[in-house]
Amino acid sequence: MLKKFFTSFDEMFTPKFILFFFWFLIFCDALSSLALLFHGLDAYGIASKMMGIILALIFFVVAAVMDRVFCEILIVVFKIHEDLHLIHDVITDIRASDLQVTSKTI
Repeated sequence: MLKKFFTSFDEMFTPKFILFFFWFLIFCDALSSLALLFHGLDAYGIASKMMGIILALIFFVVAAVMDRVFCEILIVVFKIHEDLHLIHDVITDIRASDLQVTSKTI
């Protein structure tokens, strides 16, 4: 089965990988937000510290939404790919049945 997975391109691997990729991006966003948070807490004055905390939270929310949108766009592209394969199969079946009908009438 593993050999078939790597040698056959009948099934797409990337859509299954997108979920893992999404959570990896969220993890990276969390690390970046923590870095921003600690950098903000290192500032002088209470206003600067509060601004660092707020910016870290805003960054995390915006980055998570952008990650989600990016992954959804990738999923839509692969759904379009699957639908095109279905359309191709239907057209191939129609052409094959038309050829059989024409050959029988001749």
